Amino acid sequence: MTNAPLDPSVTPPEIHRFRLVFLVIGVALLLACIPGWIFVPKMFYPAYLFAWLFWFGVSLGGLATIMLHHTTGGGWGYFVRRFGEAAGAVTIIMPVLFIPIFFGLKVLYPWHPGNPSFHEPHVEARELWFNTHLWVIRWAITLAIFIFWTWALRILSLRHDKEPTYGRLNAMYCLSAAGMVVYFVIMSLAGVDWIMSRVPEWRSTMFGFIIVLGQCVSGLCLLIIMLGWVARRTPFRERVSPDHFNDLGNLLLTCVILWAYCSFAQLLITYLGNGHGETTWYMPRTSGPWHAIAAILIVFHFLVPFFLLLMRSIKRYIPAIMWLCALLLVMRMLDVFWITIPSGEDAGLPLPWSEAALAVGSVIGIGGVWMAVFLWLLEGHSLIPLGESVPLLAAPLDEDESSQDWERHDGIEHGPQPGPIG
Repeated sequence: MTNAPLDPSVTPPEIHRFRLVFLVIGVALLLACIPGWIFVPKMFYPAYLFAWLFWFGVSLGGLATIMLHHTTGGGWGYFVRRFGEAAGAVTIIMPVLFIPIFFGLKVLYPWHPGNPSFHEPHVEARELWFNTHLWVIRWAITLAIFIFWTWALRILSLRHDKEPTYGRLNAMYCLSAAGMVVYFVIMSLAGVDWIMSRVPEWRSTMFGFIIVLGQCVSGLCLLIIMLGWVARRTPFRERVSPDHFNDLGNLLLTCVILWAYCSFAQLLITYLGNGHGETTWYMPRTSGPWHAIAAILIVFHFLVPFFLLLMRSIKRYIPAIMWLCALLLVMRMLDVFWITIPSGEDAGLPLPWSEAALAVGSVIGIGGVWMAVFLWLLEGHSLIPLGESVPLLAAPLDEDESSQDWERHDGIEHGPQPGPIG
């Protein structure tokens, strides 16, 4: 088995065209949401917060996947590394996209002095932690930490392409190992600040972990879809095997199971406790149309992906796993919508169509801008790391290959295992 040199500029030519299309769609829909921002701010701000949280989660999920690969190794990570680095690096624009939310803090959060619930006992009891100044400071620190981590990994990786050294491999390993801990801790606290504090009387020690696992599912789904898109193009078709998709599918299955387990455990503990502070969270989310959304999440966020990802043929067949990941991304949107929107003084009311429309417009609008920056970050760089040894397949993938044909690639070496180098 031999290695072939990689062209550092082999990015699909469609990337530039798609980037412009996404940018136009994103900007157009964000502009279309401005009337809602002006005339119905109580509906706009929760919808926009949901959209921002979803795409921020995709960025961090991509970052977490790459840090996991740097820490544990495996051939699967080489082919999604550039996508994960680019997804994480999009965090650089997230502070700018968050600006509209600063104008709606009094609408979103009961602990804001302008909110009608500010003087309620359960709100005043948490005033030491939940106040505007400290909340903004924590928000800035959180974004700064994630932006630093994503760009530090990206810069190290690109420099390693140009001049491979053991020192840079060790630096990426150490940065990723520490980053996994930092990510879980910081994002758990941010989940309390950004989402849980919308219902101050509710508390859950598992909520932050559920948020992190959901983000990992979102990021991993995007990376698998991107890899499936380029898998039959040079230089991927000479290097990507079904084993790589099988490994990614197994990792996705693990994240889905953990998300479902923690979500059920949180619900079970709340049900057994049956306290007013705990049930306040679930009551509006299990009544009216929200009950139907909860049922959809149970079926299509866990049961269907769980059984499909148990099938080896699904994980090894590109179109099947891409469609499954697309379904999971939609379910991730629905889950973030379900945990974000029904909070505050209108939590028990049915969902107005105007708020649903603003949520759709916001998530597509921010998503268009997010995808445009994501694709821009992919341009001009090899989509396979040049500083690593990625072996060629014995037989490249053909355009009309079926899932059964892929079986002949079983046993292909996945490449070197990165890790600490003495």
